[in-house]
Amino acid sequence: MKFMKKTKLTLAGLILATGLGLGSLRAQTSGSFEYIKSLDKADHYFRPTVTFTLPVDVKGMSFGEFYKDGTVYTKTTLSKPVTKNFGAMEQTITFSGAETKFGLGAYAILPMPKNMFAKTYIVPTWITDKGQKVNSTIAGYFVSAKLPLDITLSSFGEVDLSAEGGPKWSYGEIGIEKKITDNLSVSYQPALKNQGKLLPAVEHRIELKYLLK
Repeated sequence: MKFMKKTKLTLAGLILATGLGLGSLRAQTSGSFEYIKSLDKADHYFRPTVTFTLPVDVKGMSFGEFYKDGTVYTKTTLSKPVTKNFGAMEQTITFSGAETKFGLGAYAILPMPKNMFAKTYIVPTWITDKGQKVNSTIAGYFVSAKLPLDITLSSFGEVDLSAEGGPKWSYGEIGIEKKITDNLSVSYQPALKNQGKLLPAVEHRIELKYLLK
C-alpha cells in the first residue's frame, strides 16, 4: 500500500530530523500504523511507529501521534546495551507549540518466563532544545506476554517522581491485541491518563494496527 510506505518513510525522516540518527540506518527497520478510537468521547488519532538499529548496536524507536485538531506529538527513544540486561537510553520528545525535550537515563530488562518480557527505566535528566534544565524524573515500565490464539497482552506506563506535591502518573496504555492476518491486528487498548495524582484515569479505546513490511 503506497500510503503505508509513505508513512514509513515519513517516520524514518523524523528519526533523522531529530539529529540523533548519526550514520546510516541499518536494514533492520520495521514499523506499524495505528488508528486509535476512543469509546468514551468523540476522539481519534493516528500513530505511525518505526523501530530501527543504528551503528554500535544502538536500538531505536520513533513514533508520532497526529491528532484531529492538528497537533502532533513525537517521541524517539535510543537504547545502548552495556550488559545483556542493562543499558543507557536517550529520549527526545516534541509537541506542537512546545520546546523539544531531551532526556538521559538507564533501563533494565527483568528476568521473565518464556513468552513474556518486562523492562523498567528511569530518565532523571532533562533539558530543552534551548539548554534549559527541566525538573522531571520519569520512571517507566513495559511488559508483554504472548498467549495462545495469536493474542498479546501488553502495558506501559510512566510516573513523574519529581512532580510538585509528590509522584504523579504521566501516561500509559494497556493492550489486548488479537492478530487477524500477518499484517493486521485489532486491540482493546485503554489509555491510562494523568489526572493530577498517582492513580491514572482510564479511557476506553480500540485500536486497528497495520504492520509495515
